[in-house]
Amino acid sequence: MRKPAEVRMDPITFEVMRSAFVAAADEMGVALRKAAYSTNIKTRADFSCALFDAKLRLIAQSFSQPVHLASMSRMIPTAVRQYGIEKLGPGDALVMNDSYRGGVHLNDVAVMAPFLSFLLLSWCPAGRSFQMYFI
Repeated sequence: MRKPAEVRMDPITFEVMRSAFVAAADEMGVALRKAAYSTNIKTRADFSCALFDAKLRLIAQSFSQPVHLASMSRMIPTAVRQYGIEKLGPGDALVMNDSYRGGVHLNDVAVMAPFLSFLLLSWCPAGRSFQMYFI
């Protein structure tokens, strides 16, 4: 069995990259909160946003609802794998609220829209909220 290549990164580069990913997740949260009609999102901040890499690993999550911290890392990868990464195309989005696959309760709805580069999955931004409204 072949060992995976070890990636070395100096601490400064690591911190710059980490901060950029967290800032992107936080900006997703700001945009969701500003665009929402729901009081649950605008006032109570009952939402969470996250950024996943191409292997569906959680790399950054917005500072928002603590109850979503562990469930987002499970729900999005499970849903994408169940649907099939190969089926996702430009403009696609997955909407899910299965409480047995990482959902907290039925009123939590998550949306994941893949970012594709050369038709290959590059990033997965995702948002989740109590009765999420995007309009």
